Amino acid sequence: MAPHRSLPEENAAPQASPAAPSAPDRAAPPPPHPAADPLRLPALGAAALLAAALVGLLVRNRVRQQRRRPPRRRIPMPGVEEQQYEAFLRAMADPTGLDLLDRTLRTLGMTCLETGAELPPLTAVALRPGGTVDLHLAAPAAPLTPFAAASPDGSVWRCHADEAELIAPEQARDVPAPYPALVTLGRTIDGAHVLVDLEQVRQLHLDGTREEVAAVSRALAAELAASPLADRMRLLAVGGPGPAGADEAFGNDRMSRCDSTDQAVAELIAHRTAMEGSLTGCQVPHPRAARSQGVATDVWAPTLLCTDRELTGSQFSQLTWALSGAEHRCVAAVTPATAGPGLRVDARPGHHQSPGGLPFAVELQRLTADEYTAALSLLATSLLPADEPPPDWTGHDPEAAPDPDDPFVIPVLATRSRATGGGAPASATSVPLLDPDLPGGARPRSGLVPALSTGLRAHRAADAEIRRQRQHPGEPPPHAEPPLTGPPPLGEDGWPLAPAPRVLLLGPVRLIGATGFAEPALTSQLTALAALLAAHPDPDPRLVDAVIHPVPYAAQRPAAVGRRAQQVRTAALSRLRDWMGAAPGGAPYLDPAARRLHPAVTCDWTDFQDLYRHGMNARGPAEDAALRRALDLVRGGPFDGSHQLYPWAEPYRQDMVSAIIDTSHELAKRRLAVGDLTGCETALHSGLAAVPEAEILHRGLIRLYATSGLRDHVAATITRLAQVNDALGCLGYEPETLELFSSISGQGPGRTAHQRRHRYRHRRG
Repeated sequence: MAPHRSLPEENAAPQASPAAPSAPDRAAPPPPHPAADPLRLPALGAAALLAAALVGLLVRNRVRQQRRRPPRRRIPMPGVEEQQYEAFLRAMADPTGLDLLDRTLRTLGMTCLETGAELPPLTAVALRPGGTVDLHLAAPAAPLTPFAAASPDGSVWRCHADEAELIAPEQARDVPAPYPALVTLGRTIDGAHVLVDLEQVRQLHLDGTREEVAAVSRALAAELAASPLADRMRLLAVGGPGPAGADEAFGNDRMSRCDSTDQAVAELIAHRTAMEGSLTGCQVPHPRAARSQGVATDVWAPTLLCTDRELTGSQFSQLTWALSGAEHRCVAAVTPATAGPGLRVDARPGHHQSPGGLPFAVELQRLTADEYTAALSLLATSLLPADEPPPDWTGHDPEAAPDPDDPFVIPVLATRSRATGGGAPASATSVPLLDPDLPGGARPRSGLVPALSTGLRAHRAADAEIRRQRQHPGEPPPHAEPPLTGPPPLGEDGWPLAPAPRVLLLGPVRLIGATGFAEPALTSQLTALAALLAAHPDPDPRLVDAVIHPVPYAAQRPAAVGRRAQQVRTAALSRLRDWMGAAPGGAPYLDPAARRLHPAVTCDWTDFQDLYRHGMNARGPAEDAALRRALDLVRGGPFDGSHQLYPWAEPYRQDMVSAIIDTSHELAKRRLAVGDLTGCETALHSGLAAVPEAEILHRGLIRLYATSGLRDHVAATITRLAQVNDALGCLGYEPETLELFSSISGQGPGRTAHQRRHRYRHRRG
């Protein structure tokens, strides 16, 4: 073991500048730009991993909002411009690639923890299309699982996702992040994303104008602050990377805004000094060795400085000392270019380069000031209280107070004698309809019943037929011909097939019943276009363009490009029209004169809305049946499927999620109130099948099983909720859930991923 040294080592790399700058107000000037530009292309903008990190943070925030949302209310959604930017981020994001990279690196970390090997220092990481991860090492070494050698000297390791055995996501969450300061530098011409380890680089020098440097530093700061590749970190943002509200948007545990570079450098020095003491106390030579051995894993969180302000001579000298040494001390900096050691990159847009001898021609990612403002606004909106009025289609009174006796919001355990629960029925309609004489509330007043749509008329007709068969079993319907065949065939959502096309949104998006022809290669895009027309009749042309081909936020396109977009839009609508076919009268199912579907085309979401309005705004057997049939339309998460085909759908999806949770919650309350515990359980399972993160529904199951004495079911439900929280990034439990846990003797939430993750804290290699 190398002896610990509390001061920067001699002959170490990167070395401190041999002569400190003499001018007190300016750092030494950087070298000039490289002489040649290999290639000039349009600016990259946000890379796929940055977009995935931001979208992932939005997802977690909105799950929290949905959990705090009172029943029959809605979560706040961003304005139009921010929604457009979110749609672009979702179209650009590569969450699969980000998850692959994270699990690959944590598998390497697990190998080191189990074998005593040491994590190799990295020069760069490349995430290539198709799921290949390359590690470029600072020094050749024998490869460790899951990597194999990709160069004769062992300086490049490679992992193919389809060949390697990576640890499962739930295992990965228990392994400390091995390289928490990894960040995307940019993208190569062939689509590979190149990342650098800022701790190994020490100082990333951005060479360019003030705005060019600011654009790159914003992108790096945003990705670091949202990155799942780090369990913990502290980002000190000064200037452009840290505008007002950035620390609240990303979380004070990730980003700290500093008023001055002096303050940030002082905190960087303090962190380095603390790391020196921790290394001495833990008797390890450097943080990389500590992470490899699982020693005090909570201690080695990096502190990073990111600024677009030029350094003074004094700041440069102090920063050079803080970053010096043969091995890093969990500190690094991103600054305008200086004469100090580190990695120097050209911040000009559209410029591909091979910085620091890397074997890549990389264009740096960047965020304009408007894009960064839009991203921060999205995040800020996702942190607001979730108490927006319900949309008009629900028929709810926006001023209505919440139910003060809601058993799933305010848990009051009251044992009931009837306990019929215990299973997880596959369908909400497996519960028999209530008899009219069972208690269920007053019949609806006629003024509360909305106009009946095709879907609701079908529901009412089926309900009437069930009632008639109960009253007159075995008798054929009046004035009806004897049936010659069996019941009508059902579609994917359990709804009777109609002669017209039907768009399914409550689950994987489908277009069924189309009578025309479409090229198989185009059906995914055309299905997405049909989904847009079903959710948003006669949409703005820009929304149609976003479905066909998402474009960057606020892109200024030449007129020729605009005309081309109109031609592409017209061609796509024409193909969809050909695929959907025509009604029996000859009218096409997609109006040629407008972006609107024929009235005969149905949609499961429209039918759900009709059933929701009928069932939620009054009480009675027919209303409960309407809620059950609404839940039967749900086949999974709304717009489930390829995220890149539906980047525009998030406002609609959140409305659907809220409605599904409220339907499940309301029906469960009603069934619990009349002692139908099986019906209550079924309603809750139906909602959780579509929205597994809905904590109010988990809470309902826990309460139900506790009142029924089914303690094994209570424990299993708590475990499932803990697994959901872990998968979403260690979300905590809501106060009502904690109160419920305390009300159940001998039950508890168990350890979260955050509590389990550091089980290697005192492990030694």
